[in-house]
Amino acid sequence: MNFQKFDPSVQDKYLQFYKRLPPYSDFSFNNLLVWLDINDDLEYAIVNNNFVFKFTNPFNGGKTAYTLIGDSEVLDTLEKVFAELDKNNLPRELSMVPACFAEKLLELKPDNIEVINEPDNRDYLFDIPAARAAKGKIFYHLRRGMNYFIKNYGDEIRVKPLDLTTLEDRVLVINSMHRWESVFSLTENDRLRVEGLAIDRYLRLAPILKPKCVGLFIQDKMEAFSIFHLPPQEKYAIGNHIKCNYQFRGIFNVMYYAT
Repeated sequence: MNFQKFDPSVQDKYLQFYKRLPPYSDFSFNNLLVWLDINDDLEYAIVNNNFVFKFTNPFNGGKTAYTLIGDSEVLDTLEKVFAELDKNNLPRELSMVPACFAEKLLELKPDNIEVINEPDNRDYLFDIPAARAAKGKIFYHLRRGMNYFIKNYGDEIRVKPLDLTTLEDRVLVINSMHRWESVFSLTENDRLRVEGLAIDRYLRLAPILKPKCVGLFIQDKMEAFSIFHLPPQEKYAIGNHIKCNYQFRGIFNVMYYAT
């Protein structure tokens, strides 16, 4: 199998392929370069018009991992990938495989392949018009946090887009995060501290990846920001990071809503 480095030069070719599939978050061009390439060793091979990826998995003890995306000739593709794993004395196991490939595989009902749901590796879909209206029981906690925040800081709040392709706004994001001690005290969702590395990588690649960013300012100091990007699939946005100074109660709710 002929693997090559996955880098910005692949962008046009990959986006042409990716836009005909559902917008899986892990496999957007931005997230591949930021997360799966966090160790600068993401490689790809094209097999039967599917993209096969090899990388060091930061969430699995730094072990070499394989995944793929696509929906063409799934059994033959899987055989070729398993042969590659055998050649490298690795277990016949793929992770993060998206539904488009898994569902095609399940339709064929192969006897010797087990497809297992990964409950900790899912995309979360938010209904933007519903969230914007924020009505009903499901949005009670969102409204409550927002109301508290606006009641206490409403006259001092300003929300504006940032341009992360400029050095000035990238420095603003970095300096703000270092000022918020509470960001680093909340480690339950990022015990390996990988997200900080990912944000740093995203900012370095911002002139190429062109992410969107919104900042929330209180008395002209930025106290929260969100980073997201627009995949080639229409009517979708993919959220990357929301970071806040949690000394301000309800700030996450407002940053989510403002985004």
